[in-house]
Amino acid sequence: MAKQWLFFGYTLGDIHSQLGSVCRATLLNGMEYSGYLYSVDPETYTLLMLLRGKKGSSHEQSQSQHESGASWTMVAVRQHALTAWECPDDSSSDRLSLEEMDTLAHIPIKLGDEAEIKSRKERLVTFLRSKRIPVESTTEDKVVHIMNCAHVQPPYLAASVDCTNVVICERIKRMIEEMQ
Repeated sequence: MAKQWLFFGYTLGDIHSQLGSVCRATLLNGMEYSGYLYSVDPETYTLLMLLRGKKGSSHEQSQSQHESGASWTMVAVRQHALTAWECPDDSSSDRLSLEEMDTLAHIPIKLGDEAEIKSRKERLVTFLRSKRIPVESTTEDKVVHIMNCAHVQPPYLAASVDCTNVVICERIKRMIEEMQ
């Protein structure tokens, strides 16, 4: 029988149901973090929490979720540095959605967002044309064709470049990274 995955007594299902809840982590050095559960990496057992304010934020500070000017920090803590971790209550009143946490942590819009993909395509074409690189792009064709040999598929990232010429491929990838 396979060993069940556990993180301080919580299964993956428990963790998933607690995402966005207020939780508390105690480190070996006695420091305590209180913030919102963002995730636990099931491979490395790294805990990700979104904290309001600086390191060591208290639960009271995290109560006011959307104060203007509030600074938010994403903290990653490996399991070996933890002595305790818990999500004390299952209250949904003080819970953040993953989208809210992404916004607070300044995590960019999802790559699959249609408007963002369209905007990224337009920025790519404009950027390449400003460098006087021959580009073919139409609204009907989702692929951006560069110099008749390279092709960039949605979501128009460096990893989306398809080109048989290694030198051209690397240059285009660097340009896309520079643009972003």
